[in-house]
Formats: sequence, C-alpha cells, structure tokens
Amino acid sequence: MDDRPAPLARGRQPRSALAKTVCLEVSSLEAFETALRQYLDEPPAQPEHTEAQLSFWIGTTFPSLAADAAAHARLSIVDALQPTPDPKLKMARQRAIAKCCVDAIQRIDGYRYSFHNCWNSREDDSFRFSYYCNDSLLNKDRAANGKGAKLGKRATKPVYDCKGVLSVKFSATKQALDVFYKHLPIHKTYEERAPPPRKDAKRRKCLPATGPDAVAQPAPPSQPADASHEPDVARPRKKKSTATPQPPRPSNTSLESDLRAQSLRSLLELIQTDPTPPEPGPPDPPPPPPPPPPPPPHPQHSFIPSSLPLQHAPAPPRRRPRNSCDVCKAKKTKCDGGRPVCNTCADKKRQCFYSEPLGGEDPFVHHAHQPHQPHQPHQPHQPRQPLQAPPTRELTEYEKMKRELEEAKARIQELEQEKRASTTPIPTPQMAPDPQSQPQPPPRPQTHPRRQDSHAQAQALPQQQQQHQHQQQQQQQQQQQQQQQQQQQQQQQQQQ
Repeated sequence: MDDRPAPLARGRQPRSALAKTVCLEVSSLEAFETALRQYLDEPPAQPEHTEAQLSFWIGTTFPSLAADAAAHARLSIVDALQPTPDPKLKMARQRAIAKCCVDAIQRIDGYRYSFHNCWNSREDDSFRFSYYCNDSLLNKDRAANGKGAKLGKRATKPVYDCKGVLSVKFSATKQALDVFYKHLPIHKTYEERAPPPRKDAKRRKCLPATGPDAVAQPAPPSQPADASHEPDVARPRKKKSTATPQPPRPSNTSLESDLRAQSLRSLLELIQTDPTPPEPGPPDPPPPPPPPPPPPPHPQHSFIPSSLPLQHAPAPPRRRPRNSCDVCKAKKTKCDGGRPVCNTCADKKRQCFYSEPLGGEDPFVHHAHQPHQPHQPHQPHQPRQPLQAPPTRELTEYEKMKRELEEAKARIQELEQEKRASTTPIPTPQMAPDPQSQPQPPPRPQTHPRRQDSHAQAQALPQQQQQHQHQQQQQQQQQQQQQQQQQQQQQQQQQQ
C-alpha cells in the first residue's frame, strides 16, 4: 500500500487547519461598506488565519461602467449572471461589478489593490477575479516593486507579508456573488505613506485631515451644473483666486541668487587670468586696450590679415525674443512672461527679474560686437557703451557680471579670428631678395651667384623663426582660452 499523500488539485494550496471564515450578508453596496467597516473596527483574534466573506443579495444593483451604460444607469447581479452569446460581454459586466466592490474596499481600509487574475469557473459557469495589495509580498513581481530592474539595483519600494488578497466570485449555478477580504494592517495606508504636500501646493487644501476616510476626488471643471450640490468646494476656490495678489518677494531664494553670483564671479576670474587685457565694463569705460603688436620684420603684411577677418567676419545670429523670466528659464518651468512679476513666480513666492527689455532685444547681444571696435580706429563709437543698458532700471550685479561674461566670450571669438588670419599663407617677397639689390664685391661680381643666394637665405631664416614662434604663442594662448571656456560651461551646467 502506498503511504504517499494524495496529490492536490493543480494550482491550489492546502487549506490551513486554523483557517476561519466570517460570513456577512449584505443587500446593497452601502450595506457592504457598513459591514466591512464594522469588521475592520472589531478585528478577529487571529487575523492571519481569518478572512471575511461578504455575500450579496441577488437583486443588488451597482453603478454601470460598461459600454452599454446609456441603456441602464445601474447593473444588477442577475443581469451579470445571465448567459450571453458572447462570453466577453458577460465577463465585462461581471468585471464592472467587481471593480465597484474593490473601489468601495479601497475607500474603507485605505489600501490600494491591483488586478491580478481572471478566470472562468466551469463549475459555477461564471468568472472569478482576484486583486492583490500593491504593498504585499504576493505582488512583488510588478514593475513598481522592481520587476525587470537591472542587476545590482534594489527595489524601488518595500513589500510586506500582509497577505492582502481580494477575491470576487460569481456563481450562476448558485445565483450568488461572494467577496472574500483578507488583509493584515502591518504597513501604512496609501494616504499615510504619501509625502506631505508643499507649502505652495494646490492639492488637498480644502480637504479635512480626518484620515483615509477623508480622501475625496476633486470635482472636474466640466460639471458646472453640480455647483448647487457642492457649495463648500466652490467657496475655497473663490478665496484662493482672490487671495493671489502680487506677493512680496521672500528671502528663500537669496541663497540661490548668491550661488549664481558666486559662480559668475569664479568664471570671470578664470577669464581675467588670460594674458590679454580684458575688455572694459559698461559702467566706467576705461581707455580701450591696445591691439596685439604685429611681428617686427613685416609690419605691413601682418596688419592686413588681422584687419581683414574683422571686416568680413560673419556677425553672430540675433537671438530670438523670449517672454520667460530668468528664474523660470533657470528652473525650466513654464512662464507666462508677465511683467514686472510673472504669475509662476508669484505663485511660488520667489524673486522674478528679466535680463531683456520688453521689446525682445537682448542688450548683451550688442555688447558681444563691441570688442572689435578697438582694432578699427576710424570708428569713434566706443563711449556710447553705457547707453546699451535698459533705461527703466539700474543694472543689478547679476546683469553686470553677465555682461562682462558676454564681452569675454566675444574677446575669445576675436582671438580665434586673429589666429585663423595669422595661420593663412601670405606671399612674402622680402624673403627672396633680388641679387641685384645686394652690394656686389668688386673683385668678381658675377662668378659666385650661389654664395649670394645662400647669404640671402641666411638673413631670411631669423625672420621665419620669429614668425613661427609668434604663431606657436598664439596657438598656446588659444588652447588655454578654449580650456577655460570648457571649464566655465561645465561649471554652469553643474550649477543649473
């Protein structure tokens, strides 16, 4: 005789010997909520081995969420159990009733449940639905709990052995609907786990803080006809709309402005370490810096290439006018462009300022072309730089540093153009002097032409070496400036 135990049915676990079931009869959805609330208020002695079975009356009706909701506003259990030629229609009706039951349970106990499985029971000729608690160990394979994550990474949220399972079972043979509830309250509810709202948050301002039972859905704006039934919800909105005047600028953004100013100062210090003299600022323009000295052997040929690129260099593209303020642009938030303070900064209670005038022209774009003027002595327009600032208000420290930064960038572009001009090949006829212009010795004037050529080449070698050394110095300076500019851009990206 075989002593092995009889095999269990496929997919079923052995029932615990301590398992208990509390049966409750309800006749409506409201009675279902009341009975479940009483069960949770008076938990059993062994909740880990106990589950509640709530059996509905066969004539109970539920709000219809199916596609044919226009025909009937409510759906009864009898209609859901009726056989249909299309089994999908029967499943859709029963699933809509199961969803109503799960929503009612979520409002009562405060936890969230997600759909797990649906199958057709042959013995009951109906469908059964199961839902797992989102924080349960049974639901550990879902995406929010780390399903499919890369190796070496932890799950995004913890799970608990709360045994949270909801089972909704329809039976056409018994003409019944049973809802089985089992959950151990060993973790926080959905509202308790939610982070506290910010001070400037617009959600849950008019909801009383009485626990999970006070969770309410905000009324959609597309239902103005229900305003008479919800007068308490409309009043806080009016108070909120009238209580949004232009607030005073708080001091909580002073730290951010100080960090931004400090970063700009460090960038300017890196730029000012360049051996080339910096460009003057607009408030007190000093005399323009002298142009870089040309190579001494060929002054007429070294000055021409340095001036040609300045005349034919393409102007930088004009910036497109923008309406957002500098604070919204730095935080990458939507801005309506209101002046003097936009609505976004007013709601967030932070400082708002614009670095561009109302016309949309950036004053710093015009300053970017000013460093080219000291190299052209025939343009006496350098003293007009202080007029570039907007006449409506004084320049702040942030705008001054930003303007100096733009001027330094323009100076770097100018040095790049000079480097390109210096590296272009230029014919130098002085490097091959005419043998007739050289003084010929009287003894044998025409017997040694090769000696004269070698003498001319020996004189041209120091000139070529000087030009080569000058080009190498310019290249080194340019590389240093490019490295400094890259460091500045990286610092700006890290600060943003």
